[in-house]
Amino acid sequence: MADTGDINVGSIIRFNNELVVITEWQHRTPGNLRAFYQAKMRNLLNGKQTENRFRSGEGVDVVRVDFKQMQYIYQEGEFAVVMDKETFEQVYVPVKLFGDSFQF
Repeated sequence: MADTGDINVGSIIRFNNELVVITEWQHRTPGNLRAFYQAKMRNLLNGKQTENRFRSGEGVDVVRVDFKQMQYIYQEGEFAVVMDKETFEQVYVPVKLFGDSFQF
């Protein structure tokens, strides 16, 4: 588990048992109050954007994510069928994960 000092824009963390990507990350020290981090996050499943404050030094669950280039084949109901170009394995991915960009 990492702390708030290890997070930056583009990091993927587990927040409220959901995967979110950090879109904005600012360290703030307001007057004579304790320092905190202000975060804007986008949920990877539904695309909703949320904001949260993290205490400085607070533990955060950073998630390791592997990115792989895949080829789109066709749509089957609520799923898009994509293929791994190296192993030719077909994977069913929910269309809602692509967001509005799926129509292009």
